[in-house]
Amino acid sequence: GELEDSFTVTVVKKVVDSIKIMSGPAITKYVVGQTLVKDGLSVQATYNDGEVQTIDLKDLELTGFNSEAVAENQEITVTYEGKTDTFTVNIIPKALTEIKVQSRPSDTEYVEGQELNEEGLTVVGIYNDDSERILEKSEYTLDGYNKNTIGEQTITVKSLEFTTTFTVTVIKKAVAEIIIEKLPAKLSYIVGQVLESEGIEVKAHYNDGEEKLIPQADLAFSGFDSVAPASKQLITVSYEGKTKSFEIDIIPRRIIALEVKTEPEMMIYVEGQKLNLLGLTLEATYNDGKKETVNHTKIISEGYDASKVGEQKINLKADEAFVEITVTVIPKVVESIRLISLPTKTIYVVGQKLDITGISVEETYNDGEKKLVKITMDHISGFDSSKAVEDKVITITYMEKAMTFTVDIIEKVLTSLIITKEPSRVLFYVGETLDLTGIEAMLLYNDLEEKTLDVLASMISGFDSSKAAQKQVITITYEGKTASFTVDVLDKKGLEEQMEDLAGSLSSEKANELKNLIDAMEDTPENKKIIEEFTSILQEVRKIEKVDLTAPAPEDKPQLTLSEETLKKLNLPEVLEDDVVAMTVNLQTKQIPENIIKDVQDKLGKKENVLLLYDMSLVKTVENEDGSISESIIENKDIRGKLTLRVPVPETMKNKKNLEIIYVSETGKIEKLKTEERTEDGIRYLYFETSHFSLYGIIAAAEEIIDENEEKPDTETEQPVETPEEENTDKETTEKPEEDKEPETETDLPKTGETGTSTFLFAGILMMAAGAFFLKKKNRRIS
Repeated sequence: GELEDSFTVTVVKKVVDSIKIMSGPAITKYVVGQTLVKDGLSVQATYNDGEVQTIDLKDLELTGFNSEAVAENQEITVTYEGKTDTFTVNIIPKALTEIKVQSRPSDTEYVEGQELNEEGLTVVGIYNDDSERILEKSEYTLDGYNKNTIGEQTITVKSLEFTTTFTVTVIKKAVAEIIIEKLPAKLSYIVGQVLESEGIEVKAHYNDGEEKLIPQADLAFSGFDSVAPASKQLITVSYEGKTKSFEIDIIPRRIIALEVKTEPEMMIYVEGQKLNLLGLTLEATYNDGKKETVNHTKIISEGYDASKVGEQKINLKADEAFVEITVTVIPKVVESIRLISLPTKTIYVVGQKLDITGISVEETYNDGEKKLVKITMDHISGFDSSKAVEDKVITITYMEKAMTFTVDIIEKVLTSLIITKEPSRVLFYVGETLDLTGIEAMLLYNDLEEKTLDVLASMISGFDSSKAAQKQVITITYEGKTASFTVDVLDKKGLEEQMEDLAGSLSSEKANELKNLIDAMEDTPENKKIIEEFTSILQEVRKIEKVDLTAPAPEDKPQLTLSEETLKKLNLPEVLEDDVVAMTVNLQTKQIPENIIKDVQDKLGKKENVLLLYDMSLVKTVENEDGSISESIIENKDIRGKLTLRVPVPETMKNKKNLEIIYVSETGKIEKLKTEERTEDGIRYLYFETSHFSLYGIIAAAEEIIDENEEKPDTETEQPVETPEEENTDKETTEKPEEDKEPETETDLPKTGETGTSTFLFAGILMMAAGAFFLKKKNRRIS
C-alpha cells in the first residue's frame, strides 16, 4: 500500500528589520529661520526575509530639526515603520554677504562746485540665505566725490566690510545760452553803411542756473553785409560759443540819372540775333549824391526786336533812370557753303546705284551760324556705274555752288563660297562612293548678291575611300573659292569602335543585333546591305550628337574663333531639353547708323578717327523635333569667359598703321581694347578678346587717316572744299574719309532694325554669318 508522512512549518509576517541612511540630504547647513530640505536624502530598508528596498522620501518621518537658534551638529532622526537612523545638520546665523546699487542717484552729472545729491540712490544688501533688503542711509557711507574735480568720478558705497560703486560726472561751469534782452537802437541801414550795436543788452545763462549781463565790449557780431540790399538780414551775436540772432534791413541805393560813357561792342545785328550789350558802360548818379560807373549787367533793355530789319532805339533802364542808344538790324544771309563729310560708301560694284548716305554739307551765315544742308539726288550729277573706273568725279551743286568728290567703280566678283547644308551622309564604309545627296551651297558676290550653287562631283576633291580615315576633309572648289566639310571612312575595325561608342545610345536588343552582324561580317559585296544598314544607324546617332566647329565665315567680316573651348564658355541650356535636336550659334553684326558713328567720333575727339563700327551679338537658332525653329540673342550673362574675335582690315585701309579696337558701352563710354595684329594667308587681322557683345570699332590716329598718296594740309584744321567761285590758285586737297565697309559689303542700306530671312541673306540690317557652331545633341536611344 501507499506510505504517508507529515511535518509542520510556520509562516511569519514580513516586516522591516532595520533602516540605513545611504546618503544624507544635499543641504546640511541652514541659516536661522530656514526649513529642512529632504532633497538628496537616500534611505534603504532591510526586511526579515533579507530583501533590501530604497524608501520613498514621502514615507519617511524626520524629527529633531529646529532652526530657531544657532546649533552645531543638530541630530535629525529618520523613522520608517518603527526603525530609525540619524544624520546631523548645522544652524548658522543670518549674515550680510554682498551689497549692490539697485538704482543710481537721479542726478549723475554736476557742474563744478555743486554738492552730490543722493536722492534716488537705492542700495540693496544680499544675505547668506539669498534674501535681499534695501539698506537705510544710516547703514552705508559714500566716498570718492570731489565737486571741484572735472571728469568722471567713481563713488564708493560701503556697508560693514562690503563695497560697491557707481559713477557720476562733474562738468565745467559754462554758459548754457545767451538771451537778447534788448535790441540795438538801429535796425535799418543803407547799402554801404556799417553796423551799429549801441543799445543792445545780452544776458548769459550758465549751466548752474546763474544769470549775468554781458558787457557790450565782450560781444561778437557776424552776418552783417551792406554791399547789397537785403530784407531781414540775420545778425548773429556770439559769446563764449553761444549765439542768438536778430534781423535788420539793408535799403538799396537808388540810381536817379544815367549817361552813356562807352557804347556796346555790337551796334549792328543780323536779324534773329539777340541783343548783346557787352562793352556798354554808363555813369550812374545815386540818391546819396555819389557817381559810379556801371556796366551792362546792371541795365534793363527795352524796345529791341530781333526780327525787325533797320534802325531801332533801345531804352536802357536802371531803377527809375533811363537813357537811349540806337542799333541797326541787317538781313540774315548765307555767306559760304562747304562739304564737311563724304558719303559712307565710295566704292561701288558695276551696276549698283549711288548711295549718298553719310554725305554732309554745311552752310555758314553772316551771323556765324552753321547749319547742315540736306543733300538729295537732285543735287548730284556725274555718277555712272555702267563700267569699272577709278576716281569717278561726282559733283554736288547747291546754292549755285559746286563741290566734288570721287568714287571707285569695281567689277562684280565672287567673294566667298559657303556650305549652307552638309550632305545627308558624312559616314562611309571602305570602298563606297561619295554621296552628295542633300548638300547645299551658296555663292556670295561683292555686291551682296547670293546664288545657289549646284554642287557637282567635278567640284569635289579630297575624298578617298580606299582605306579607313577619320575627319577626311572634302573640298568644294568653284571659280577659285573653296569650302569644305568632313566625312569619316570606316572599316570593320572602325565599325567595332563605333559600336563601343554607341553603347549608351542603343537598346540592348539593337546592340546585340548589330554586334552579331559585325562579328559575322566580311568585306564582301554581299554584305553591302548590312553595312549600309549599320552605317545608316551610326549616321543618325552621329548626327544627333554632332558638334561641328568648322562652320565657314566670310573672310571680310568679324569672326569668332571656333573651338571646343569656345563652346564651353557659352551657357546653352536648350541642349538639355528633350525636344531640341539641333542648334546653330552665329556671330552676327549690324551696320551702325551714321548719327551713332558721329556721336562716337565726337566723344573720341579729334586725335583719332573712327574707321569702322560694328554692333556685334551672338545669336542662337534652335531646331525642335516638330520642325519648329526659334532664334534669340545669347545674353552677355550667358558668356562665361572671354572669347577671341578677329576683325579683318579692309583692303581700303591697307596703308593704315597703328589700328586699334574700341569698345563702346551701352552708356556711351569708350574703351580701347588690347589689340594684336596678325597677317594670315595674306590678310591682316586685328585680334581681341571680349565677354561682352556690343559696339566695336576700328580707330586710327588722325594723321593716319590721310592717304599716303595725298598732300597733307599745312594745318590740322579741316579744310573746306573749294568751289568754282573761290579764286584760289593753290587748289587744296580734300581728304577722302575711309569707307566704313569693304567693296563687298557696300549696298543701298534699308532702315535699321529690319531682319533678313536667312543667316546668309544680307538684308535689312546687313546681317553677316561670321563663324558658327552647329550642335546636335544626343538625347534618345535607338531601338
